[in-house]
Amino acid sequence: MINVAIANEQGIYCEGLSSSLERQPDFRVVFTARSKEQFYQALETHTPDIVLIDLKMNGMEGYSLCEMIKHKYSKVKVIILSTIKHFGTIADLIAKGANAYILNNSSLSEVYTAIKMVHEKNYYFTPLVSEALAIFSKNPNQTCSPLKLLEVLSEKEKQVLRLICLEYTTKQMAYALKLSPRTIEFHRKSLLEKTNSVNVAGLVIFAFRSGFIE
Repeated sequence: MINVAIANEQGIYCEGLSSSLERQPDFRVVFTARSKEQFYQALETHTPDIVLIDLKMNGMEGYSLCEMIKHKYSKVKVIILSTIKHFGTIADLIAKGANAYILNNSSLSEVYTAIKMVHEKNYYFTPLVSEALAIFSKNPNQTCSPLKLLEVLSEKEKQVLRLICLEYTTKQMAYALKLSPRTIEFHRKSLLEKTNSVNVAGLVIFAFRSGFIE
């Protein structure tokens, strides 16, 4: 069972999405919030696995909310809901720690898929997001060259990074590389530290930037 929270100021949309999720056997909506005050209050007593956040929420932008969650509730995964298709906005939110970015007019089946993929594999990238990251990866304004960082990765870490980009789960990576899940987690943690990434989505951005994947 995946515990989901919804932060969206549009009452009808929020209630409709909540109702749809509750009808699915794999999801449980632990709370809905229509303002930052409601959201903060709910987080004091509930810890969801995934939060669906409206990018433009009453009293607080999704940017700030995403950063706060990643700072104070690092295990909670974030899916951004928005009408904005601007590549810079999308790439920036992924860099800040969002695990997925989907449009408000997406089908319910895509929302379900995004939640399951984020819960299982830590990220879900639509073609729109992948295109945004591909463009963002060419940004020269960075403190350290990704190519330099790529040089310090071990061969095993590179193998794990490649499988992460192919959306393998921890168990699938362990089987493919003939390693234990704990060892895979160790290499993932090492990759995050060496590449200065916030989460798995950040590792994919790094892979784009360094030319490790195209």
